[in-house]
Amino acid sequence: MAAGCCSLYRTEAIRAVGGFRSLTMTEDMDMAWLLATEGLTTAYVAQAHCTAMEPTTLSMYLRQLDRWYRGMFQTIRLHRFRSVWRLKLLTYWYVTDALLTPLWLFLVLWWRTEAPVESFALALIADLGISGFVALCMKPTHVKDILRCLPAYVIVRQLNLYAYCRAFFRECIKGEHLSEWVKGHAA
Repeated sequence: MAAGCCSLYRTEAIRAVGGFRSLTMTEDMDMAWLLATEGLTTAYVAQAHCTAMEPTTLSMYLRQLDRWYRGMFQTIRLHRFRSVWRLKLLTYWYVTDALLTPLWLFLVLWWRTEAPVESFALALIADLGISGFVALCMKPTHVKDILRCLPAYVIVRQLNLYAYCRAFFRECIKGEHLSEWVKGHAA
């Protein structure tokens, strides 16, 4: 399932489902999931090259994540995945990984050590080890690149977790539905 600025869609597929809708802040994700709901398939092309503008400041990055995550929650609420098991599985995996992995690692370690600071540090290291292991299994030829990037992963993972929890709270708990599309790169 592809969603994002680097996705390509066949015009006839978009027309078949009524075009892009303005029901969420992530219209590309909505389109990809709508196509899947209608039984249309997507394909990954490893040879394709695409570049996207990356945020250059922390505030831009957090604004971009806020829109992405809140848009994802809007898309989940909109589709509810009544018949597409792949989307259900993808959604549950993502929600579980994003919210629960750091939490269960911390709780298990705290339960074993009864030392919150050490448990937090061990949870970060365990998350780093798990992620590094998965990355090395997926791309065993890129060992140097993976090892070089792992320290930054710890920081990015925590920022993403913060943004994810904040977006979940605002969109799903408080009901502050994001309705204005703000590009993360906007000043």
